[in-house]
Amino acid sequence: MNILQINTEKTWRGGEKQTLLTAEGLTALGNRVEILCRKGHPLAHKATQRHILCHEVGNSLQAMAFLTAHGSSFDILHAQTAKAQSAAVLTKPFHRTPIVYTRRVDFKPRGLPARFKYRHTDKVVAISQAIAQVLDDFGVANDRVIPSAIDLRAPVPSPPKHIADNILKQKHAGKKIILSIAALVPHKDPYTMIKAAKQLHIDEPKAMFFHCGSGNLEPDITRLVLKAGLQKCYFLLGFVDNAEGLLPLADVFVMSSQEEGLGSTVLEAFRHKIPVATTNAGGLKEIVPGHGLVSPIHEPKELARNIQYLLSDTELAQSLVAKAYDYVCTHHAHETMASRYLTLYQSMFQNN
Repeated sequence: MNILQINTEKTWRGGEKQTLLTAEGLTALGNRVEILCRKGHPLAHKATQRHILCHEVGNSLQAMAFLTAHGSSFDILHAQTAKAQSAAVLTKPFHRTPIVYTRRVDFKPRGLPARFKYRHTDKVVAISQAIAQVLDDFGVANDRVIPSAIDLRAPVPSPPKHIADNILKQKHAGKKIILSIAALVPHKDPYTMIKAAKQLHIDEPKAMFFHCGSGNLEPDITRLVLKAGLQKCYFLLGFVDNAEGLLPLADVFVMSSQEEGLGSTVLEAFRHKIPVATTNAGGLKEIVPGHGLVSPIHEPKELARNIQYLLSDTELAQSLVAKAYDYVCTHHAHETMASRYLTLYQSMFQNN
């Protein structure tokens, strides 16, 4: 099959990583896969390095122009973001190609424009049951749940050396390394993370937090770290390329989201056998219980308590990471995800 993956985001977050993994998996299954993406940004760079043909555009209008002119040459258009869905749907009168949309967020869609988009999208995929329920409540018949995945065979990526060296230095000095990889945006709720860090520091003064991620809340979170007196134990690293490469250095991986589609970075922590503490937001409550410790959203004291349990109870932590590793290998291999998408595409193509 000839498949176009569409993701024009400038960032390198979970959706972009999953777009690339999907493209690689489908290519390995014998399909011709191309990506429509933002010119000069991480997805384009990384896909090109992996020898995947990219059609690079500068903005959404250029993406729509490409789909208008070339969309009909593909068997399937797979929109990996809401913006990509909009571009594919608005140009559908010209390309008339079946559209798949993967929804990765558990926000509630609203308004007539959203209803129009979903009405003209041929198949909608949710990455978790939580998102499937959101879609059902909105009146959208999601066709199936296909969870996010990771490449279990990929080598550990190399993060910036100066950051890794600093973490190693602290680790060798007896510090406990708490790692978070999450954008500084409202739905990731970094406020709860800061409050949990302040609480934990009282009980575990050797704990040091390293937070990888940027976003519009960065100035506010920077001020909050200073106000809480955490500047010597909570480090905001900004966007870190290959941040997953820091996971093997962590004692605990933490996610404080108030909304979360699934949490693919948690899957990477499972793969690297790092103890995990998260909230029960969205899809996290589907993958973390039994494999890590879960607390309610907006409850920093409980999140801090769970981090403390993982730091102090080695037997508990090791039991959880063993179960988590088995789970991620069984249920979240990227080959499985690609096969599920291919089965979906083939059913659409045959019925089209």
